[in-house]
This record gives sequence, C-alpha cells and structure tokens, in this order.
Amino acid sequence: MKKILILLVIIIALVFFFWPGYPPNQFLQKLISKTPLEQINPSKNALKTHKTPDLVILEIDPSVDPEDAAKMREGIRVMDYYLNKWFGHSVNKKVLMTVDASTENSIIKEQNGEMVAVLHTNEPIWQQFRQFIVQYRMDMRSRFSAHEYVHYWQRDAGCGRIYLPSEVTLKWLMEGEAEWLSYKAMNEAGQLPFYLGLEQMLAMQYQQNQGNLKPLRAYEKDVQTLVSTYSYFALALELLMKNRDIKTIDGFCANIGKGQEALVAFENAFCIPLEKFYAEFEQYERSLRNP
Repeated sequence: MKKILILLVIIIALVFFFWPGYPPNQFLQKLISKTPLEQINPSKNALKTHKTPDLVILEIDPSVDPEDAAKMREGIRVMDYYLNKWFGHSVNKKVLMTVDASTENSIIKEQNGEMVAVLHTNEPIWQQFRQFIVQYRMDMRSRFSAHEYVHYWQRDAGCGRIYLPSEVTLKWLMEGEAEWLSYKAMNEAGQLPFYLGLEQMLAMQYQQNQGNLKPLRAYEKDVQTLVSTYSYFALALELLMKNRDIKTIDGFCANIGKGQEALVAFENAFCIPLEKFYAEFEQYERSLRNP
C-alpha cells in the first residue's frame, strides 16, 4: 500500500510539473527553446552595451533584407568588442563598407585611396549561410561582416594595404586570422553550437575539401584564393595558436608596420620559423587524412 501511495504522489507531481501553462512547464519550454550556447554562455552586459565606433560607415542599399542588414551591423559590433578585449585596440581609421543584395562575389578594393569592403547578400556564400540556419541552427551572417572587419584591424595594426594584390603579406595568414578571430568572437558571443568545437568543425571542413586544396605554402601570394579555402587557413591558425597567447597575433602586423619582411615578421611574432610551421602543419594534415 505504501509503495502505491508513493507511486501515486510521483505521478501527480509529474502531471502538475509538465501541465501546459504551469510555471515549471513554462520554464522547461523556455529552456528547451534556447540554443545550447545561450544556456551555457549568456551574453555579458559589457558585450550587450558595447557601441560600434563612429569610424565605421556602413552604407546599406534599400534592397538588402532588414534582417541581413541587422546581422551585418551586429557582426561588426561584436568583433569590435572582442578585438578590444583581446588586444586592447580595434580600428583607428575610417572603416567603409557598402552592402547590396546582388549575387556578385564580395571584394575589398581601393577607392579614392581608401580601403572599401563591397559586400553582397545574395552571393553564393551568403546562400550557404541561409542553409546553415536551417540545417545546423547556426547563423553565420554576423561572422561574415566580422571577418571583413578584422581586415581593417589588420590594416591599422601595421599590415597597411593588405587588400591590394601587389601586397605580399602571407595571404593564408591574413585570411586565416580573419576567419579564426571571427569564429572565436562569434563562439564567445554564443552564436555557434557549443557541441561542435572550432577545431572539430574546421577539421570536418578540411576532410570534405581536402581534394581541392594545395599545400599551405602555395597560398602565400595567391590572390585567386576561393572563399571555400578560408576554413583551411583558419585550421592552420588553430594549430599555430595552440599554446600561444592570442596577443601574439597582434605582433605580426605590428612587425610588418616596422618594415620587417613577412618571413621575419612571422618568426618574431610566433617564435617559430615559417618553414618549420609548414612542416608541423603538413604533419597535422596527415593525421586528419589518416585518423
């Protein structure tokens, strides 16, 4: 009889706990409806209240979807916050980005002597972002503008006119930094699935695309790099930054700004000769191909 009474009490408690409209049930629904990262990494007040610098000029065509435009602005704001948090500074010169809804590929170019990012929200990579939202509950649109914002930070940190084809500043490193830092910022802001670590995600992309990739050293001067290879560069950064303070990234462009050659600037910043790093990365790639 005692066991029956205990069982009855448990059943009644469960009914009330999960009954629609009852406070515990509302709490559970709210908890379940959140993304995993929102549960374990709530936004901090400092990030919420951070303002985008007045130096940033974002010219958005009326044809751009308002939600896409909002994601662009958010990516820049979040990236600026983390650049200041990690390095103590972000940009110190004007940042000009233009955004429209065309299907052309986004580019960074020089216009009237200024660096201008020309971004398009219907280009192929943007369509992939929309698929990610449906398939993985992962919105990459903010990371898109965050990536481009990092290039302005690199410019102001000493790398100068890195966006020009004539500038040889280790193409893979520049794009890898922009990818890696924007991934890291979005992850810390709670916009990537917590169950998929950055290295794991980049390694999966590498395994899917490895047949189309050249050795990393081939991308030092390659100005025809495809966006699909950027995760490859970010993977290289993931290895490069293991057991290194994030502030070492700041050193490379600072060294370039002092007039150092790229190879010297790399070794001075990361305390490893470039050729030795290439050898380490090739060994790492083999481990991914043959797990």
